[in-house]
Amino acid sequence: MVSKGHDPQWRRIEPGDLKPVAVVAHCLDNQWVPRQMLDDMIRDGLSLDDVQAVRSGYVRAEYLRALLTAEQVVVNRVFFYNNGLISRDYLDPGPSRSAFASLLRSGAVVPHLHAEESPLEPPVNMDLVREGFEAWTEACREAGEFSVNRLSWDPGRNRALTNKLALAFQEFVQNVAGRAAWGGALEFARHLGFREEMAGAFLARLQHLRQWAIQEEQDAQQRPDGGPITRNAVYKEFVTPEGDVPTSGRCDPNKPFSREIKQLADLQYNTGLPEFLDRLPLRPVDTLHRAALRENVPEHPAREAADQAALEKVLLSRLAFDKLSEGLDPFSTASLLSLDLPSIVQIRHSDAWRTYASKLAGLVAEPFLFETHADAVLRAYQELLQLLAHGRPPLSWKTVRQSHLEISGVTLKVTFGIRRTFQQIGEITGEPPPCQATVRMVVINRLSRTTAEPDLAVDTLRANIADPRAFLDQIKRALRNDGYQEQRQLPLRRESLGGMEQDQQR
Repeated sequence: MVSKGHDPQWRRIEPGDLKPVAVVAHCLDNQWVPRQMLDDMIRDGLSLDDVQAVRSGYVRAEYLRALLTAEQVVVNRVFFYNNGLISRDYLDPGPSRSAFASLLRSGAVVPHLHAEESPLEPPVNMDLVREGFEAWTEACREAGEFSVNRLSWDPGRNRALTNKLALAFQEFVQNVAGRAAWGGALEFARHLGFREEMAGAFLARLQHLRQWAIQEEQDAQQRPDGGPITRNAVYKEFVTPEGDVPTSGRCDPNKPFSREIKQLADLQYNTGLPEFLDRLPLRPVDTLHRAALRENVPEHPAREAADQAALEKVLLSRLAFDKLSEGLDPFSTASLLSLDLPSIVQIRHSDAWRTYASKLAGLVAEPFLFETHADAVLRAYQELLQLLAHGRPPLSWKTVRQSHLEISGVTLKVTFGIRRTFQQIGEITGEPPPCQATVRMVVINRLSRTTAEPDLAVDTLRANIADPRAFLDQIKRALRNDGYQEQRQLPLRRESLGGMEQDQQR
């Protein structure tokens, strides 16, 4: 459906019209910072403004990675005006604005509206960067015709769904203490990286959070302007130093577990929209894995979890790309930071990119046929990397293919190739409850682990596991019997590979 009342023309679409591999990029959240940077900020009392120069490189690289590796990137409409790392591409006429308009026109970039009726309508009750908004409208006119997403274009239904989206964050704040009970605090310790003997204190802090949230809800119901609990409200009470504004990005080390509560609040906040779209959140590197939320499984009948045997089969599959990774050792590609938007458009118009997108969509649509699709995806991605390298500053690259098992706060990395290995990161202690485990397909550059490199990570299969410890031991025995060499177990590390993920844990 094309809206005729505006110049430019735009198509109204809803979540069901999005591409199978549409993502919402977590990096565009104005509160996101890598975990190591967050620790540095807390140690030195820094704000987001203080780290802006360094942070901008991370955000820009992750944004370009999203445009390179996903079919569609769904973007909250306000980011187009207020995030300078996006608007910089169309502030002035020229090749970059034309490239952005091309991405908009082709559906590679899809604006998401909340209550607005038009992408040219500024949101109410929100401060806008005027220069960014004016540049956005000019880019829309240059695009001519493009798609705009909303949860529903029926006003009543959209209002109801938008309210549910806001309530999803409030329900998390009120219920996260329950997820930490009955041994769950140890699970949070493994994901968040604090000592397990602090689990009791963490549970007590989350119970305080719950009591505060219940009172906040009661108070809001008495006010004419009351509404669901916001992330800023949680920041102000549990994260931000007294007298500071929540948007500063500072964490108060004197507020117990401020760092941990911020990370969980951010992860929930950035998971809500993709969950309502039934699409994938694209998590940046060095950011909590979605499993850290320990969330209940949403009702998506078409994406039910596999059984335990299927998950084991996927993880232990002997794939044809084993030798390919060694045969390309090493070759050169380019850093994402050497790219610009016209380069991204050129790559997305190539046969190599179209092949990659088609194969990736097949893998996401049919995860049970992993052995059929995985090799094709990785070969297509390899060709894409070679295209990326053409005519650009070289970067040493050594391709490594892995499968990652994420279970009960532990990661088991299985590396394919001539030298097949596996390595466990983290440890299951106590008696872990039943959970959902996920297998991820991963391509990394062994020679450079930075956010600027075009690594690929996609969740491929989930399964309900009744006894996580027994299942992990079973997998490790099978790997040893199959000739995989076990590497020294590592404690849970702060770094994490980002990627397209749809992973829930009970």
